[in-house]
Amino acid sequence: EAVRRRVMGEGLVMTLPKLHRHMSLIVAEGKKFKFVPKPETKGLGDEGIIHFLGTDQGKSTSYVNPAMPGPLAEVAVSYSAAKENTKPFLSLDNYGSVKSLALPGSDGMTWVEFDLSPRCVCPEHYSLKHYDREGYYIRTWVLEARGRDTDSWTIISEHKDEKSMATGPNCVMTWPIDRKYHRTPFTTFRVRLKEKNSQGTWHLGISGFELYGSLYNSMADGL
Repeated sequence: EAVRRRVMGEGLVMTLPKLHRHMSLIVAEGKKFKFVPKPETKGLGDEGIIHFLGTDQGKSTSYVNPAMPGPLAEVAVSYSAAKENTKPFLSLDNYGSVKSLALPGSDGMTWVEFDLSPRCVCPEHYSLKHYDREGYYIRTWVLEARGRDTDSWTIISEHKDEKSMATGPNCVMTWPIDRKYHRTPFTTFRVRLKEKNSQGTWHLGISGFELYGSLYNSMADGL
């Protein structure tokens, strides 16, 4: 099987063999990750699905980016387009201070995609972390999701003229996802700009992403 994956360059696209990622079983009936706001928690916290995958399913106290290229990668991250030497996996750095920008692709859209397949998530909340620069804050965007590569994208969260992400470098915000999707399994999530950022460009700088909800080993388990 092959997938079309964006690579570094002027929206260049090439077809690569799908990575055979290390996938250990979690629980077929689903593991629930609930978002609980805590006044003392800064950043992304440690109770989400991405953190769970980045800590060897909770067995380690140290977070390792689960999209780091290699045989143990748990998530694949891709950009609509990017400058040379950009590393899309840094969008799951989550706890450091990194710079990684997605640019408009050949279709004019700017997005960052997170592929957890074959695992799936029935989402209830999600978090975003701005990259390590002042400005270029996203204001109008959507979170889209799909279960299979052949499925159309479904908008599961929509933001219009949102100002909450304009509080400084590495700022983090969390939003609820419409309840009608809480029992719908998705393998892939995509943050897509609908309008220009606060600086009037189509740059999208994300250095952290988190999901809350139920995690399953496969779409069959999540249905």
